[in-house]
Amino acid sequence: SEMYPGTDADAAAVLERYALVGAPVLLRGAAAGWNWTGWNWSALERRDDVAATPQDIPHGDSFGLAPPNATTLGAFSRDPGGMYVFDAGAAADALFAMGDVRHRVEALVRPSLKLDELLGGFPRRLHARRHGRNAQVYAGPAGAGAPWHYHEQAVNALGFGRKTWYLRPPPTATYSVEPPRHWYGEPRDAVVCEQRAGDILYVPAGWGHAVVNEEPSVGAAVEFVDAFMVHHQNVYLVPLL
Repeated sequence: SEMYPGTDADAAAVLERYALVGAPVLLRGAAAGWNWTGWNWSALERRDDVAATPQDIPHGDSFGLAPPNATTLGAFSRDPGGMYVFDAGAAADALFAMGDVRHRVEALVRPSLKLDELLGGFPRRLHARRHGRNAQVYAGPAGAGAPWHYHEQAVNALGFGRKTWYLRPPPTATYSVEPPRHWYGEPRDAVVCEQRAGDILYVPAGWGHAVVNEEPSVGAAVEFVDAFMVHHQNVYLVPLL
């Protein structure tokens, strides 16, 4: 689905509705008014003061691929070579230090008062343990991206560039380590959507997704715990063990 929220509060309300039913949604222009100063590709090319560890795919070393070679964000941006930076460390700190992106993307996934009341304060306690406060930044040239994978629910805000997303529901979600530039054509049986600069995409927990940058792209993402899922596990499944 596509929605056009006018404010951050509107966007958060839409995200809550779609999170409750576990359905993806693209929020057109929801981050267009955020302060993305310093996030464009030409600005990254000047950041030789920031360490970066580009890889073929995000977190590739976690899947047994060769460990990344350390470089600078500036050197990577000037000659990306099809690689990708997905970072919660030095690069994230440097970009989040400018503008207002971190607090605005993290604010979108804070539990509502209604949800908190419904689950007896459980979502609030999760956030007190820093769930939903793990914002990361990503940057990659055209053709780079992420292979098929899935994880907790997440929001992805694109500051600059354009990306194509491929989505599959949980029963058909898979993992892969093949970079999108090695694909032999577009994936089949997938929901396809184009994310443009200023758009926010919500991906529910367990939904498979793969991403290809159509242009050099820079943005922020944050994963957060599915409160209903964890509540169900604790209340109904743990007593059975």
